[in-house]
Amino acid sequence: MKSMPSPWEMLRRYPLLRRLFLGSLVSGLGDSLTWMALLWYVVEATGSGGAVGTLLLCFAIPALVTGAPLGRLLDRFSPRDIMLADNVLRALFIALAPLLAHFHALTLPLLYGIAAVSGALVPATRAGLRLLVPRIVPDAELETANAAMGWVDHLPGVLGPPVAGVLIATAGALGALWLDALSFLFMA
Repeated sequence: MKSMPSPWEMLRRYPLLRRLFLGSLVSGLGDSLTWMALLWYVVEATGSGGAVGTLLLCFAIPALVTGAPLGRLLDRFSPRDIMLADNVLRALFIALAPLLAHFHALTLPLLYGIAAVSGALVPATRAGLRLLVPRIVPDAELETANAAMGWVDHLPGVLGPPVAGVLIATAGALGALWLDALSFLFMA
C-alpha cells in the first residue's frame, strides 16, 4: 500500500500549490494585520468601545452578504482572475486609510467604509483557494493538499497578532497598513 505524502511534501512537489500556499499565508497575515491595525487606530483615535464594535461589524457583516454572489462569480469565471481582482482591490482600499490620514482626511465613517469593502471581498479569495487546489493536484492527493492549505486558515491567526503588534509598535497603526496593502499585492 502506497503511503500518502505529507502536506509539506505536497508543497515541495507541486510548485503551483506552494505558490498558492505562500501567497495565501502572506495575505492571511495581512488580514490579521488589517484587523489589528485598524482596531488599534480606532481605539487610539476615539477611545470608544462602540466605535471598535462598529468597525468589527463593518468587517464581518459584508462577507455574509457577498459570500454567495462571489461564489457564483467563482463558478462562472476563472477563480484566479476573481482572486486577483479581490487582492488588488483590497490592497487599494487598505492603502487608502494611511493615504487619507496623511492628508488629514480619514474620518471614522470612511474607515468603516474601507473595512466594509475589505470584508466584503474576503470570501473571493477564501473560496477561490478551495476551487484552485483540485486543479493543481491529482484527485488521489487532494486530501493531503487540502490539509496543507488548511494551515493557511490557522497560521495567520497564530502568527498574525504578534507580527501585527511589532509592526504597529514600529510603524504605527496606519503605517503598518502599507505593509498590509503589499501583502495583498503579493497574493495577487
